[in-house]
Amino acid sequence: MSHEKARNFLYRHRTRVWTAVPLLLVALIFWLIWVQPWRMFLPNQGYQYVVGVSQQAVNSSRQIAVKRALWAAAEDTDQLNLIFDSAGDNAAVQAQQIEAMMLQRVDAIVVDTSFAAELRKTFDQVRAANIPLVLIGDESMTDAPCDLLLVNDYARMGRLAGAYFSGMPRAAVRLLEVQGIPRSVEAKTLQAGLRQGLAEHCEVICAIAGYHSRADAGQRIRDSAPATAPFDIHAVFAHDTEIAFGALDSLEGLPVICVQYDGGLTEQAEPPFDAVVLADSGGEQAMRYVMDLLRGKDTAPQSLLLPTELKVLKGVAE
Repeated sequence: MSHEKARNFLYRHRTRVWTAVPLLLVALIFWLIWVQPWRMFLPNQGYQYVVGVSQQAVNSSRQIAVKRALWAAAEDTDQLNLIFDSAGDNAAVQAQQIEAMMLQRVDAIVVDTSFAAELRKTFDQVRAANIPLVLIGDESMTDAPCDLLLVNDYARMGRLAGAYFSGMPRAAVRLLEVQGIPRSVEAKTLQAGLRQGLAEHCEVICAIAGYHSRADAGQRIRDSAPATAPFDIHAVFAHDTEIAFGALDSLEGLPVICVQYDGGLTEQAEPPFDAVVLADSGGEQAMRYVMDLLRGKDTAPQSLLLPTELKVLKGVAE
């Protein structure tokens, strides 16, 4: 009797049933496209992953080194496709870039930024979407929600440079400091670290903004020369390699130390600088961690200080 009632019900409502079936099929197709449930059955070693990379900007030696390291690490495996975006030092633009990557259903996101507070809500959204998130930043981001935080130890970089200058065989050491972007987290923390590392007989007599440009740094140093009577300095600390070359162009013969992120200068037979503060860009570590996550390895969220060391290339200057 129950079967008879069911047949009668379907017969009476046959128009509605046949209308609902196509709608259910369309909904199923959209679900399959969005969720892609078959991916769980694919072998991890052969699957092509898409990783979105958003950088605050690509105008400093550090940011360029990060991008190069990410590309190099991706080229070492045939499983990674990278999508790169640069926000031009605009927090709102960077938030939009990250949100666009989420809509593209990327497998993981790497963010290189110092916008800790401005992007906090965006980071929460990425985590809520269960997309692996790796951040390359500074100490202000220690509580940011992510799978891996790689911290640039700018304070230690400055202290290492200060210790080098303190070892110069002079009764007094007068320094010129050439910064990247004034008042940025990087510039302020490097400046504070430098002063912590300097002995009492060392003094920073002038700080100039080089804006991560060899030409700008050189010109600003030359424009400031009359005001520093007439540049009675003994050494230069530059916040990256580009502005360090600008200092060399304007102040021949002076010892120059800079922060360097890719290691290339240390391999030259005649290095242009007396010493470099050699820092890890974090790009290789970021990609290695992302691949471990995507391949299903058990990786707990963590925060790591990127390694930094002083590399003397010409010996302590006289």
